[in-house]
Amino acid sequence: MLHPTAQARTSSLRRGYPFAAWSRTSLLVALAACCATASVRAQSLASTDTLTPPSVALYNALGKKEGIRLLMDDLVDRLRADKAIGPLFNNIKPAYLKEQLTDQLCRVSGGPCVYEGEEMKKSHADLKIGTGEFNLLVEILQDSMTARDIPFGVQNRLLARLAPMHREIITASPAANRQGKLLLTGGVSSVDGSAGGGLSPWATIGTYASDQATGISAHATRVTTNDYGLNTYGLTLGIHNQWEVSLARQSFDTGVTGPGLGIPGLQLTQDILGAKWRVAGDAILDSDTWQPQIAVGVQFKNLQSSGLDATLSALGAKKTGTDVYVSATKLLLAQGILINGTLRATNANQNGLLGFGGTLGGARDQYQLMPELSVAWLANRNLAVGMEYRRMPNNLQDPGAAAGLGDGLRAQDWKDIFIAWAPNKTVSATLAYVDLGVIVPATTGNRAQTGAYLSVQLGF
Repeated sequence: MLHPTAQARTSSLRRGYPFAAWSRTSLLVALAACCATASVRAQSLASTDTLTPPSVALYNALGKKEGIRLLMDDLVDRLRADKAIGPLFNNIKPAYLKEQLTDQLCRVSGGPCVYEGEEMKKSHADLKIGTGEFNLLVEILQDSMTARDIPFGVQNRLLARLAPMHREIITASPAANRQGKLLLTGGVSSVDGSAGGGLSPWATIGTYASDQATGISAHATRVTTNDYGLNTYGLTLGIHNQWEVSLARQSFDTGVTGPGLGIPGLQLTQDILGAKWRVAGDAILDSDTWQPQIAVGVQFKNLQSSGLDATLSALGAKKTGTDVYVSATKLLLAQGILINGTLRATNANQNGLLGFGGTLGGARDQYQLMPELSVAWLANRNLAVGMEYRRMPNNLQDPGAAAGLGDGLRAQDWKDIFIAWAPNKTVSATLAYVDLGVIVPATTGNRAQTGAYLSVQLGF
C-alpha cells in the first residue's frame, strides 16, 4: 500500500514524456519524500555518495550555483502552484526547500557545494514510494528546465546523473495507471503489430499502461513503394508492463505483379497474432547500467487464400508460419540514444506475404536466424529520429530458378529512416523512407521497392 500522499501523486499523473525522461526521477522522488512526512523533511534529500565523481562541465552548463538556484526557484514555485500536488507543500517553507534542492543539485552536477543529509535508503524506507510517484514530479522538473532554456542534451546529462538513486528510493510496487508510463516508452506499432519501430519489434511493451495496469492502442499504417502498396491496422494490449498481445491485419496490393502472373487485381491478406514477454531489465530504471530490457516474442502468421495459392503450392511454400524472436533495448540517457537489437527465427517470405519456405528445387523451408537493428536519436521531448535494418530470408530464389524464373523471386533486406512524433499519450505518428529491396523482381524490372511509410497510433 502506498503512502496516502504517494497515492494522491500517482493518481494525478496527467501528461507524457519522451524516451529521454525515463530515468529522470531521483531528485524529485527525494523531494516527494520531503513532502510525504514531516519527520524526514530535512533528511529525505538524500546523500549522493554512491555516485561516481562528475566533472564540472555539467555544473557549468547548468549556470553554476546561480543557474541551479534559479532552476530550483522555478521548480518549487511550479510544484506549489500545481493543482494536483500543490497542497502537499503548504506546510513547507519554500525558501528552505529551494535551498536544500539547490545544494543537492549543485553537488550532483559536480559543483563545490556541500550537502549533509540522512542516508538515502534509510530516509525513504518507510515512505512506500513506487515507480508511479516519479512521473508527475519528473514532468514538472522538465518543464522547469525547458522554461530556463536548458538545452535538451544538458537535461539528459543531469538526469543520467540522478538515475542511480532510484534503487534506494523505490520501496513499493506502483499503483495501477493506464497512462502511467512515459511518453513514447512503449515504442510505436510495427508492421507486424508488435510494439517497437516501424519494421522491427523492440523489447518495450506496447501502450502506456504501467505495472499493475492494462492498456490498449490501435494503429493504422500505409506503405507505398514504386510498385506495391501495403496497409496494416491492428490492436495492441499491454498488461502490467510485462506482457503484450497484438493482432494485426496486412493487406498487400501486388500492383504490376498480379497482372504479370495472370491475376489482375491480386490482393494478399495476412493476419498476425503476436505475444511478447518482458523477461529481464527495465529500459527506464536501468538506463544508468549496461543491463538492457530483454523480451521474447512470438508471431503466428496466417496468409489467407487468394489467387496466388496455386503458385505458392507449386513453389512448395506454406501459407502459415510462426516467427520467434528475442529483443534487447538499451537507452543511453546521457547521450540521448536508444539502441535495439532483435534476433528472429523465421522462414517467412517477404514477412509471410509470399508464404513460408519453398521446397521446389531443394528444401528452403528451414528456420533461419535473422538479425534486426534499430537506432534512435532523441531530438527533443516529443521527437525521435532513427534508422532500422531487418535481414530477410531468401527462400524463394532457388524455387524460382527451378521454375524457370532465374533470380526473379529473390528477396533483399528491409531498411528505413524514420521520424517519430508524439505530442501526447493519445496520438503519435511515424513517417519514414523505406527501402524493401526487390520484391518479385521478375515482374518489376528489378526495381528496388523504395517509398514512404506513414503510421498513426492511438492510445487508450
